[in-house]
Amino acid sequence: MPIEPKEVFIRVYRWTTFLEELGRAVASHLVVTPDNGCVLIDPTAPASAADVKAVLAIGKPKAILLTNPAHEWGASKWKQKLNIGVRVFKEATSKLRLRGARGIKDDEQLPARLRALHAPGAHASEVAFYVPWGGGAMIVGSALVNISETHGLGFLPEDWCEDPGSLRTSVKRIYEWPFEALLLVHGEPILKGARERVGRLLDTTRLSPALERLAKRAREKRAAAALAADEKVIAAKKKAEEKAKADAAKKKAAEKKKAAAIREAERKKVAAAKKKAANLKKREAAAERKRKAAEKKRAALEKKRAAAARKKEAAAKKKEAAAKKKAAAAEKKKKAAAKKKAKAGAKKTTKPVKKKAKPTKKKAKPTKKKAAPRKKAKATKKKAAPKKVKGKAKKKSTPKKKKATPKKKSAPKKKAKATKKKTAPKKAKGKAKKKAAPKKKAAAKKAAPKKAKGKTKKKAAKGRRRR
Repeated sequence: MPIEPKEVFIRVYRWTTFLEELGRAVASHLVVTPDNGCVLIDPTAPASAADVKAVLAIGKPKAILLTNPAHEWGASKWKQKLNIGVRVFKEATSKLRLRGARGIKDDEQLPARLRALHAPGAHASEVAFYVPWGGGAMIVGSALVNISETHGLGFLPEDWCEDPGSLRTSVKRIYEWPFEALLLVHGEPILKGARERVGRLLDTTRLSPALERLAKRAREKRAAAALAADEKVIAAKKKAEEKAKADAAKKKAAEKKKAAAIREAERKKVAAAKKKAANLKKREAAAERKRKAAEKKRAALEKKRAAAARKKEAAAKKKEAAAKKKAAAAEKKKKAAAKKKAKAGAKKTTKPVKKKAKPTKKKAKPTKKKAAPRKKAKATKKKAAPKKVKGKAKKKSTPKKKKATPKKKSAPKKKAKATKKKTAPKKAKGKAKKKAAPKKKAAAKKAAPKKAKGKTKKKAAKGRRRR
């Protein structure tokens, strides 16, 4: 049979399960805590995952409470599935089959603001749990039963009790607490007028009207205090829920902002990576263009150098050819000049002897006798001009002139002076020849007497030194 929790009291749920070992149905309870958790009281074992989901839909269990050790029906399975602790009265911890259970003290405040009441009788470790809100409710394990409408509310039979004498005392203690609902493990719950019914069961516990009024006031006061505390808890719970919602919204906004920041950072990172890749590609392209330009420039430079080298080589060859040509021309010119010089030298060696021999022989005497003035000397120059022409005409008779040259050495100083004066008119003879001859022949004849004149001076000087 699946677990189907139903709310029978404010924040108190109940479901029933048939147990074969008992041959009847038993009830389990769930009390919701102010923080939206819950506490399980005498839970039966879950048959499937759906049973666990049905409980978790109400709240997450925080603890398992047992009214007595005999009600350990499904505690171990719930403990394994939800990893929660089990609590029982302190003297019954060793009686449980499962290990690790914690003890409960009498009048202890438990989770969900439940109060523990030690009620021995049916079991020595029986505990009832008091719910303080909504007029009060009492959860009883085995001390009271409400099997059917025919029998109604009654005590657990003495055959089932461990301590029958203590049972009535425990029920009287339960009666002292203010409650409107009685939630039983064995039998149907009593949701209204439960305390009056317990009082009728305990007719020996009737009080006087005055004491009844005082007890009622005390009960009302405690109920009002419980209600105020409950309202306070509800307000605190509401405030906590609002704060939790605000915190959740704030956390969600922060997470959203963080996610947006992460996305933005990722986008920027991707954009930066793309930009970096583009820049790298751009730099590579620029480097490639630069390299190609450099190669092109280097090729152009090499081409230019090669052209310059070819040009230089051609210029060198041209220069060499020009130098060879020039050297050949110079050699040719040199040979021609040497040939011409040799020819001119042959002529020069004959010309000065003829010119100098005749004037010294013929005009040596007049220099002794005549000491004529300068005017006469000029006249002599004019007269001597035709003699130069005669000397040129007699070039072929060179052997006779060579014989006349030794006579110069024996001539006195006066004769040498006379020869100087008579050699000057040779210029006039040259000028007279210019008029009669062409320009080229006149230049050649004019150059010849100058050399002769120079040689005559040298010979005259040599003659003086010897004297």
